[in-house]
Amino acid sequence: PQWAFDAGVPVVYQSNDGPSPDITSPIFQQKYTAFINAFATAFNDPARVDFVDAATFGQWGENNIESQSLTAAQRQQRRYRNRRNWEKRS
Repeated sequence: PQWAFDAGVPVVYQSNDGPSPDITSPIFQQKYTAFINAFATAFNDPARVDFVDAATFGQWGENNIESQSLTAAQRQQRRYRNRRNWEKRS
């Protein structure tokens, strides 16, 4: 999302997807945590909310992005390689 890139979260180009925020970034984690806390505060009312089903990141919101299991050096290498491949398709 644009808010993540505007905040300085590094871009990760997944194998077959376009640009994604690097969810291992401390900036992303701080912003995401703040959002979850604000959401919890706003909707912490059993009279209004029975349950919350949230899908946040990943191609289908499954919370699975390949960069999570990579080292920082591997993520940097893939950013470059996958970005070149993505730009060729665009």
